[in-house]
Amino acid sequence: MTVNTQSSMGSNPYKDLYHEFEDVSSRLDREGAETLRRLKQTNDLLTQRLGEARQLEEWKQLPWYKQLFTPVPKPGQTS
Repeated sequence: MTVNTQSSMGSNPYKDLYHEFEDVSSRLDREGAETLRRLKQTNDLLTQRLGEARQLEEWKQLPWYKQLFTPVPKPGQTS
C-alpha cells in the first residue's frame, strides 16, 4: 500500500491517511462479504450433495434398488 506523503499546504496528512484507510477498509469489507456469500453457497451445495449421497446409500439397501441395479451375469459367466 502506498501512502501519499506529499500534501498541499493547509492539508492534514493524517486526514489523507485516514481517508485512504477508510477506502481500503471499505474494499476489504466488500470483498469479505463476497467471500462469505460464496462460502455459504458452497456449503449449501455440499450439504445438498451429502443429503443425496445419504439417500442413495439408503436406497441401495432396498430390495427394489438391488433388483434394478445388480448386474445380470452373462450366459456362461458366474457371478
